[in-house]
Amino acid sequence: MSNNRPIIFAIDKNYIQHLSVALESLYQNNSYEISVFILYSGLDNDDICNLNFVSEKYNQSIIYNEIDMEKFKGFKENFHFTKAMYFRLLIPDILNEDIQSAIYIDSDVVINGDIKYLFELDLKDNKLAAVGNPDFSAIKRLKLKIDTVYFDSGLLVFNLDIWRKQNIHKKIIQYIKEKPQILLYPDNDALNIIIDGDFLEISPKYSLQSNYISCRDCDFKYFDKFENLNDIFNNPIIVQYAGEIKPWHYLSNDHYKKLYWDYLKDTPYNNFSLKDKTLTNIIKKHISHPFKKILGKL
Repeated sequence: MSNNRPIIFAIDKNYIQHLSVALESLYQNNSYEISVFILYSGLDNDDICNLNFVSEKYNQSIIYNEIDMEKFKGFKENFHFTKAMYFRLLIPDILNEDIQSAIYIDSDVVINGDIKYLFELDLKDNKLAAVGNPDFSAIKRLKLKIDTVYFDSGLLVFNLDIWRKQNIHKKIIQYIKEKPQILLYPDNDALNIIIDGDFLEISPKYSLQSNYISCRDCDFKYFDKFENLNDIFNNPIIVQYAGEIKPWHYLSNDHYKKLYWDYLKDTPYNNFSLKDKTLTNIIKKHISHPFKKILGKL
């Protein structure tokens, strides 16, 4: 099953611990052979040994592909996103041509259930499958078609056959080079502009952004066509840790923070301690932030 649809992760040194958590959660909840490819930059032998430690516990293996960063020289970076966000655009060229589809998953996730559905998903003639975003402000910002749904790039099931025939990845890369000024979330925005709504929408439980729970601008009626909103929030299969403050930050109040730490205990990084637990942040978390919430309710 999975041999024909591998899972791809893409990281630099910054996310090695978080990828180990993603892999641990993947293997704990999916007890069948899974082909995993890791596109990386800046990892050393210890990093790779730690990732292999996780996979070998479950009799799994990983294929590594080091990315030449010169390919993305001068490419735009924004917020907490590094140039590793562009690695996914190389997937159609890196994988053998006999691999006609692949699953890309961000590294700052927990895979908290069985993802067999993603392996068996029929893409038909769609360029990819993804989860639509319930915040429709990007449609106006990017001047997309009014009936288009903006999708998140944290989970992408690629129809590689179509991507190669139409050179979609090369068009996206060219767009990023030529028009960086209009790209707030560079890879994600460019993907949406070039794909132009031609994707298969799948349930948000397969890529639930963790900050949706506190999103005031989100139109969650969009989720109704998939399943009950409470079921999505209470039983996500994949949780994407969205935003600049993540579960491994002291100031994080992420609803799904405990999941990250539960899986972290089973990785080689189980001795990790919060490096940003400073006096300033303690005051922010326990005095400043609660006080602002109280003021906001008055």
